[in-house]
Amino acid sequence: MRSTFQRLRFALGSPRLRARLCAEGALPRAGGEPQYFAIRGATVVPVSGPRMENATIIISRGVIKAVSKDATIPDEAWVIEGKGLIVYPGFIDSFTDVGIPAAPAPAPSGAEGGAHLQTPASRGPEDRPGATPWRSAADEASLSDKRVETWRAAGFTTVVSAPKGGMFPGQAAVLNLGGERNGDMVVRTPVAVPSPCNRSVTLRASPAR
Repeated sequence: MRSTFQRLRFALGSPRLRARLCAEGALPRAGGEPQYFAIRGATVVPVSGPRMENATIIISRGVIKAVSKDATIPDEAWVIEGKGLIVYPGFIDSFTDVGIPAAPAPAPSGAEGGAHLQTPASRGPEDRPGATPWRSAADEASLSDKRVETWRAAGFTTVVSAPKGGMFPGQAAVLNLGGERNGDMVVRTPVAVPSPCNRSVTLRASPAR
């Protein structure tokens, strides 16, 4: 599983890539990123065609310019040693709830006169009808969501995922769909607080004070 889904993401927010860059002294202390990146010596699995061993990938301003065993590395490029890494092409789903399992229904609790649903704990000022801004995709992300395998099979390697339901359902996170543990999924959080505009939200009146 690890060798199949280990991916190198071209984002400085990736903990794995950041650790590799820091170890090689590639990240500057100040200033922006360079014009070129070069990943050298990696195994590349292209969209079509056979695997490429010991290949070099040249990226210029976020665009892949070359993938081959004899690609010329620009002098000003940041070189990332890719030995032992497998690079896959992948889609990014920029808004979904994949990776966040459905919340279980509240369990009924016994009481005189029959069962009733447990009342959720109050969260103070954040506790508003149709809003759960305290929820975090990073906290709820789990590989147990069966849709993760479906998205992987369709070629998606990364998602921007957020809880769903209500006007302010919670905080979104960038998730990597590879890895063997839930903690490996989170690339960056929070990245957004979505608010759907095409859904009606039922509000209840607050009691008069």
